[in-house]
Amino acid sequence: MASLSLQCPQCNRPVTVDAGSAGTRVKCPHCDKAFLAPGLSATTSDDADDWLSLDSDPIPSRPVVAKPTSPPAVPKPAGSKPRPIHPNPARPGPSREPKAGKPASPRRSSETAPRLTEAEEALLSQYADDDFTSRVESPPKPASKSRSGRPPDLSKPGTGSDPFTADLGEDAFGGLGEMDLQDLADLQQPLPAKAKPVEPEYEQEYRLKCNVCDSLLYVKAEQAGSTIKCPNCYSPLKVPPAPKVKKKQKLELDQVETFAFEKQVEGEKKRVDPFRKSAEQLLEEAAREEVESPPDNSDVPNLVEWLKGVFGIFLDPGVLVHWLVLSVCASVPAAVAISTGNKIAVVGLFVAGFFLGAVVVSCGFAILQSVANDEKTVSDWPVFDFFAWMGPLFVAFSAVGFSMVPVWFLSQWLLGPGLFALALTMLSLYTLFPFVLLSMLDMNSPFTPFSAEVARSVTNSHEAWGGLYFSAGLLFFGLFLIYAAGSTMAAPVAAVLAIFSTIAVAFIYFAMIGRLAYSIGQEIAEPEFEKKSDS
Repeated sequence: MASLSLQCPQCNRPVTVDAGSAGTRVKCPHCDKAFLAPGLSATTSDDADDWLSLDSDPIPSRPVVAKPTSPPAVPKPAGSKPRPIHPNPARPGPSREPKAGKPASPRRSSETAPRLTEAEEALLSQYADDDFTSRVESPPKPASKSRSGRPPDLSKPGTGSDPFTADLGEDAFGGLGEMDLQDLADLQQPLPAKAKPVEPEYEQEYRLKCNVCDSLLYVKAEQAGSTIKCPNCYSPLKVPPAPKVKKKQKLELDQVETFAFEKQVEGEKKRVDPFRKSAEQLLEEAAREEVESPPDNSDVPNLVEWLKGVFGIFLDPGVLVHWLVLSVCASVPAAVAISTGNKIAVVGLFVAGFFLGAVVVSCGFAILQSVANDEKTVSDWPVFDFFAWMGPLFVAFSAVGFSMVPVWFLSQWLLGPGLFALALTMLSLYTLFPFVLLSMLDMNSPFTPFSAEVARSVTNSHEAWGGLYFSAGLLFFGLFLIYAAGSTMAAPVAAVLAIFSTIAVAFIYFAMIGRLAYSIGQEIAEPEFEKKSDS
C-alpha cells in the first residue's frame, strides 16, 4: 500500500503515513501528539457538486498511529540513473476524472461519526487554530491547467523532483489556478522606490517670549491661536502662528562652478621678462663663478685696527685742539721758568701743575664718557666751568687713593722705603685704577670702590680687560722711554716734551677705559658732583 513521508508539525521528526489515512488525524509515534495528515480523505466523493457540501469529514475516534521513517538516503553518484517519479495512482486528485469500474466511496455523515471524548476534544482544540491544520482542512481548489494548456509535469526538476513533493502528488496541492500564478508573479515584481519625505513647511515647535517677565516658553503648532498662561507670572499669552521652517542652503555639486588649470598650448610661448631670471639660470651662474672666500683670520691680531683703536681719539678735531692748547699753555711757562732759574717761578710751577692736572682729568672724563656712549665726537668739554673740574678730579683722586695708598703703606711697613716699594705701588696703580674707577662710576659714588657688575665683567669680558692692560702697559712703557730720552736733553726741551707726551697719554688712557666700558656694556653716567653743579 502506498504511503506518505512527511514531518510531524509538533516535533519536526520524519514519519510515514498510509495513503488511506490522508485527510485524517494521525498520532506521531515520537511525541504522541495528534495532527492532521495532508491530502484528501478516501471517503470524499468525486461528484462535482460535493464541494458545495457544508458537512465536514468525520474524525475517527482513535487517531491512526503513524510509522517512524528512516532518514533520507544519501544521493547516488551522478553516473547512476535517476528513478522516475510518478504520482500515486491509488489517490486520484480532485481534478481527475473518476476511473471506470471504480465505485465511489460512500460519504460518512456527521450522524454516523462516533462521538469524541473530552480528552480528545481538548487535544483537538489545541490545534484548531494551527496554520497548517487550517490550510489542510480548507476546501481544495479545483485543479486548473497551466497557461500552456498542459498539466505540470512532475518528472521535471522544477516541478516535482523533490522526493517529498513527489510522494504527495497532486492531491496535496490540488493544482494552481490562474489567480495563484498571478499572485506569485506579483510577488516577484520589485517594490516601488520609497518617496522622499516631504519636509514640513512650518515649525512644529517654536519659542515664545512672555511680554511681562520675558520668560521663554516652548509651544507647539497645534496651539496656534489659543491663549496660554505663563508658568512664571501667570499672565495670559496668545500663541502666534507657527513660523516657517528656515530652509537650509543645499549645495548641489552638479551645478557648482568648477575651476581647472588652463591648458597650455604647445605652440604658444609667453614673453620672457628681461628683469627676471629663473632659478636654474641663477644656479648655473653661481656654479660657474668661483667664489674666493677670504681666510679666517679671527685669531690673528690686526695691527691697523689696534692702532686705530688706541690713537683714533685724535681723529676728533676737538680732542686735538684741546691737547695742543693745554700743552702749549703749560709748556711755555715751564720752559721760561726753568730757563731763568728763578726759584719763585719754579715753586709757581707746582701750583700751576695742580690746576693743569685738574683740567686734563676733566677733559679725560669727557673723552671717557663720549667713547663709552659710542659717540663720534666729544661735545661736552668742561674747560671754562671750574665746578665741572672738581667732580671728575675728586673721583680720579679717590680712585688713585684706593689703588695706591693701601699698597704703599703695606710695602713701607714690610719692605721699608726703596725702589722695590715704589715699583709695587706703581704696579698696584696700573692694575687697580681701571677697576676702581669703573666701579665708582657704576655705583655713582666716589666712596664705593667695588661694583658687582664690574666684577662680573672681569670673567665675562676677559678679552676686553686683557686688551686694556696690554695697551696700557705698552703706552706707559713708551712714556717711560720718552722720559728717559728727555733726561739726555736740555731742561727746557725735556720739560716741553714731557708735558706734551703726558697730556697725550692721559687722553689716550681715558679713551681706552671708555672703550672697555662700552665693550662690557656699562653705561657710564656723569659723576654726581657734576650733576649737582649743573643744577
